[in-house]
Amino acid sequence: MTEPLLSVVIPTYQRPALLVACLQSLAQQDYPRERFEVIVVDDGGCLDETSLNAQFAAQFDLTLIRDTHGGPGTARNTGARHARGTWLYFVDDDCQLMPDMLTMLATRFERHPNAAIAGACADAHPRNVWSAASQAQLDAVVSYYNRGPDHATSCAGSHWAVPAALFRTLGGYDVRFLNSEDRDVVDRWLTSGHTLVYAPELVVTHLHPHTFRQLWQRNVHYGRGAWQYAEVRRSQQHGAPRFDPGFYAHLLSYPFRVRHAFRVRLLAGLILARMAYSYGYFAARFKASRRQQPDGGRSC
Repeated sequence: MTEPLLSVVIPTYQRPALLVACLQSLAQQDYPRERFEVIVVDDGGCLDETSLNAQFAAQFDLTLIRDTHGGPGTARNTGARHARGTWLYFVDDDCQLMPDMLTMLATRFERHPNAAIAGACADAHPRNVWSAASQAQLDAVVSYYNRGPDHATSCAGSHWAVPAALFRTLGGYDVRFLNSEDRDVVDRWLTSGHTLVYAPELVVTHLHPHTFRQLWQRNVHYGRGAWQYAEVRRSQQHGAPRFDPGFYAHLLSYPFRVRHAFRVRLLAGLILARMAYSYGYFAARFKASRRQQPDGGRSC
C-alpha cells in the first residue's frame, strides 16, 4: 500500500533555535521523504528563510510562509490552506519527534481514517519542578478525559493530526482565540459528530515552562482563554462549561498516584498553576464586565 501524504504544519514565532531542533527531528524520520511535506508558518516574526532552506530544503519538501501576527490558530489555518496532504499534522515549534513518528501516525490513520488523532507529550526537563508541574497538569487532563482512548475528549493542541478535508469543512481554527484555540476546535470537531482518538504511542518531547514566572504567565493566558471559550459557548447557546469537582480531585491527587522524586513540590506547582489559571479567568471576566458598564465602569 502506498503511504499517505502527510502535511506537517508548524506555527512559529521568534524561537529559531527551537524551530531548528524540531525540523532536525523531522529530518530524521524513517517515513518516505516523498510522502510528507513540512510547512512552517512564521507568525509575524523574523524567520531566517535563507538559513532554514540551506539546512533543510534538501532533506524534505519544505515550505516557508510569512504571516501577520495573528496567533497560533491563524498560523495553523494559513498552513492548512497551503497543504497538499491527505492529513494535516499540527506540531508546535518547541516539540521534537521520535524518528518513527510519521510512520506510526500513518498507521493510526489507516485504522481510523476519519478520526482526529491526539498524541502524547513527554517532559523535556522532568527534573525541573515547574516543567514537571506543567507536564503533570497535562497528564492529569489526559488520564481523566481520555479514559476511553477511541472516544477521547481532550487533545493537546501542540501535537495532533486530522483529515485535511474534514478540517477544512469544519472551518479550521477560530481566529478570535489567542488562547484555548485548540480547546475550541476540538469541541467543534466532537460536536460535529467526528471522533477523536488518543494514541499514547505518539510521543513528542515538549518544552514546558521551567521558571515560576513562565509557569504563572502561561497559566494566566490559559485562564484568559478559558473565559473567552466559555463566553463563545454562551453566545452560541451551548452553555458555559460546568465546573467539574471530580477533575480537580483527580488533579490534586495525581502527584501521589505516580512515581515522582518530589511529589510535594509537584503538588505545590500544580496548585500555583491553577491559581494562575483562576486569576487569568476572573481577570478577563472582570475586564469584560468593566467594558460593558456605562463610561467603562467609571462613576461621577
